[in-house]
Amino acid sequence: MKTQSTDASQDKFLAVTPKRLASRRLVWMALFTAMTLFCMTSFYPLGKPVDDCTELGFASAYGWVLAQSISLTIPFLLSAMACSQIMPRLSMILGTTIFVLLVVVTLCDIIVFGWIGERFLSVTMQRILTALFPQLRLYVTVSSLIQASVVASSVIVLFALIWFLAGFAAKRWARSPDAVSPLTGVIVLVGLTFAVSFPALRHRERTVAEMRSHSTRHPFCAFHLVGYRGTGIRVNDGSEAVPSRLLGLQLLESVQVIDKRLEALSVDVDAWQQVRKEETPPDIVIIVSESIRHEVIQPSVMPEMSKLVETSSHYRQHFSAGNSTVMGFFGLFTGLESMWFDRPVAKDPPLCRLFRQAGYQLGFFAGDTNWDVFRMGDYIQPDHFDAFEVAEATTLQSDYFAIEQSTKFLNDPNRKSDSPRLAIIYLNGTHCPYKSEPEDQVFQPAAKPSDALPFNPAKVPEIRNRYFNSVRTLDRIIAPLFDRDRVIVFIGDHGESFLEDGCAIHGLRISEYQNMTPMVMHLPHRKPKVVDVRSYHTDILPTLLGYLGIPVDDIEAMDGVDLNAVNDDFLKQRKVSVSNYLDLTSGLTGPWTDSPESPFAFRFMLSFESWQLEMLSAVDSKGYEWTTSNEGEFSGEAKRMEEPVREWLLERFNHDPFEEVLAEQEAFERFGRADSYEIRLAMLRIAESLANPPEYVYDVVAELAGDPDERVRSKAFDMIVRWNRTRE
Repeated sequence: MKTQSTDASQDKFLAVTPKRLASRRLVWMALFTAMTLFCMTSFYPLGKPVDDCTELGFASAYGWVLAQSISLTIPFLLSAMACSQIMPRLSMILGTTIFVLLVVVTLCDIIVFGWIGERFLSVTMQRILTALFPQLRLYVTVSSLIQASVVASSVIVLFALIWFLAGFAAKRWARSPDAVSPLTGVIVLVGLTFAVSFPALRHRERTVAEMRSHSTRHPFCAFHLVGYRGTGIRVNDGSEAVPSRLLGLQLLESVQVIDKRLEALSVDVDAWQQVRKEETPPDIVIIVSESIRHEVIQPSVMPEMSKLVETSSHYRQHFSAGNSTVMGFFGLFTGLESMWFDRPVAKDPPLCRLFRQAGYQLGFFAGDTNWDVFRMGDYIQPDHFDAFEVAEATTLQSDYFAIEQSTKFLNDPNRKSDSPRLAIIYLNGTHCPYKSEPEDQVFQPAAKPSDALPFNPAKVPEIRNRYFNSVRTLDRIIAPLFDRDRVIVFIGDHGESFLEDGCAIHGLRISEYQNMTPMVMHLPHRKPKVVDVRSYHTDILPTLLGYLGIPVDDIEAMDGVDLNAVNDDFLKQRKVSVSNYLDLTSGLTGPWTDSPESPFAFRFMLSFESWQLEMLSAVDSKGYEWTTSNEGEFSGEAKRMEEPVREWLLERFNHDPFEEVLAEQEAFERFGRADSYEIRLAMLRIAESLANPPEYVYDVVAELAGDPDERVRSKAFDMIVRWNRTRE
């Protein structure tokens, strides 16, 4: 009877109750999740193998990755196990959800970082998914959707398998009288983690530097437990940005003065007529092609363009106004740096206005139609042109259409003999996924369209070949436009990156690969030359006006210069900003850009929409924060960047806001009583970002609720009503 009683008690103890099963199942789930994280970060085909990214030995290198993988699961495992003693079913749901999220976030981080060089859990990615996705969704392809579906399905299948295996193992564990307790299992995992971590932690500084340089191999980096080498300081937002926005607002009066100068830009028609009596000005053809890298101007890739270069000026250190089509076109159309994008000049671009005044007929021809989607509708619109022909960017047929229509415009048999024409042609075939015709596919092996984005380093040669093939098609189809009696300008709207700077496309960071693009300028009867000093899209308009001899009043209001009227020393010493599409920052280039021992650019924020002026960080030619060594020590150049930016501010605006940094109360009160309604309205928008405005801000806004300007008055009144409701 005693034996039977003991057996019954033991059976009761070993009964698979929900509490008993849940804690054991969670341990197995955590272990399988850790192994999944380890396998993803160690063997995802992106970059060097783990043991090649460190001075640690083979076993220690992989042990350190395993230790990180286990460490990420332990806190959540302990929390779920504690919950399992009270609510076992809920603990299973919460634990499983967290483990799934750990895997999903890590996988997404690996993919995203390999594409844009930024973390999945970052302000950058948040901006892409919120502010930019409505624009970028145009480039979502069927292939990318299929890839995303495959990844999502794989994760679902994986966790279904983990759930089944963990349940099976947990039941056997729960029924075993000799098995250790779940808490003991956790202690063993923690001990294992410390053991395999020891070699890495012995050289902590070196290990952290190695993790920063190869962050996709380390799960800690995906969750920002260890930093990574990125672009540097991020732009402040919300209430944190108020000081920098008040600082930038000090520039508004200077900006308004330049606005008026730009509005008054005009051709001296009488003087121009005297010039035109001698001979009819030549036609102008400006060809803008998507994503053109500077090395494509070579006979093997662009044979027809290489022939044109023999009679042209080839600018080999040329910068677009930004790393996006938006700013590339803006610099071309206005002769201005990108910070002027939100000012009135965008609605009346000088290129169109001045050449129309000079008697040119203007035509715009493009294999794209998404101007309004990307906020280019102000300066790319039919009202600015005599001919405006565009086609949806679907296949190469849209590029053929643009070339055909521009050819008709330039060769119109009914045109007057003294009526010169300017044609701007935008071709989209060289945009990812890089379209080409079969006869131009000479670079092999070339990637398939489905391999375009995102891709790993092993695919780069094939991606590059596909890109070169698309450029060969471009070269062949634009060759008929190369009439040597015309002015011909060939540029890219921006560059393109093939992972050299950690990115797999453009518009993501200020770098040599994304912001630089070639420029070929054929000027009839001018000697050819190769120029290896910095030039910019902003220089194209002043250079064309100078070559043609079109007299323009106050042409110095533009940021660009006539490249034929200045010497190389001037070009080497000047400072010009270029922009980054993703975070709306700018990079100041200058003499330092030409030296590999100095930063490539100084990142800063200057927006005439939010009126934010903020120093950020120096970056190298790949867009990474400037460091003095591979160990990640930041250079003093990053701290001294303020001086060149302040010099540039003085050159552009004749004002340096850093000379008089106002206290917040003084700034709000001064701007709230400014004569210009625009300053008062901008101040209100800055005040609106304050979650809990201090009393002096409330008083200034309340005073503006009686402002004579209806726009200011209405804005202030709405803010006071909203704040009063919050206070109640």
